[in-house]
Amino acid sequence: ELQKATEVIRQSEQRYRTIYDTVPMSILVMDKDLRVVEWNEWAAKIFGWKKQEVLGEHYSFLVPNDILPVTDKVINQLLNSQSQVPSLNENITKGGSRILCEWTNSPFLDEKGNVGGILSMARDVTNEVQAQKAIEHSERFNRSILDSLAAHLAVLDKDGKIVAVNEAWKQFAEANTSANQMPSSSLNVGANYLEVCQNAALSKPEVNRSLGIIRSALRGNSPKAELEYPCHSPDEDRWFVMRVSPMLIEEG
Repeated sequence: ELQKATEVIRQSEQRYRTIYDTVPMSILVMDKDLRVVEWNEWAAKIFGWKKQEVLGEHYSFLVPNDILPVTDKVINQLLNSQSQVPSLNENITKGGSRILCEWTNSPFLDEKGNVGGILSMARDVTNEVQAQKAIEHSERFNRSILDSLAAHLAVLDKDGKIVAVNEAWKQFAEANTSANQMPSSSLNVGANYLEVCQNAALSKPEVNRSLGIIRSALRGNSPKAELEYPCHSPDEDRWFVMRVSPMLIEEG
C-alpha cells in the first residue's frame, strides 16, 4: 500500500511539474522574505535567467530601480489584503532589456493563516502594447489628415450607416441640421444616411438621384460616381458636388 501511495504521489508531482514548466506563462514563487523559491522554464525563457541562477535571490533583481516603488506597493497590498493583486509594470531581463509584463499575484497562507509567500504569474505583453500604440498613432495620424480636408467626408457601412466623419462634415451637419430643425445626430456617426436621404426625398425628389448613386456604390455596381446637386440654405442658394467611392475590404 505504501509503495502504491508513493507511486501515486510521484506521478502526481510529475504531472504538476510538466504543467508547471510547459504552461506558456512565467511562474515564480517567493517566500515571505520575497526570495525566489520556484522558477519555471517559461520564466527562464522570458527573463533569461535559469532556475539555478535565481533561487534565493530577492525579487528586486527583476525590476528596474525606477519601477521598484510601483512593485513594492503591489507587494504591500498582497501582504496586507491577502487577496489577488494584478499589476502591469516594466521588468528587466538578464540581457538588460526592459520588457512590459502583465502580472497576476496571489499570496498563499501558512498553517497559522499568515502570508507565507507569493505566487506570481507573468505574461510578456511588450509586443502587444507596442502594436496597440502603433495602431493608435496611425489612427490619430489618419484622423488629423481627414480633419485637415475642407471637403465634407463621411464613411458608410454596407447598410448605409455612418461610421466615420471628418471635422468639416461635423461642422456642416451642425449648421445645416439646426437650420432645418433636424437633430445634428441625424447626420453624425451612428445615423443611417440612406434613411436620411429617403426622408429628404419625400419633399425634395431630386435627392433620389443622390440616393441611387449611394446605393449603387454600396452594392459594388459603381466604382466611382459624381453628382452636382443643389443644397440651398435659408440665406443663400448653394450647389455641391458629391463624389461617391466604394471602399473594398479583404472579404470584397
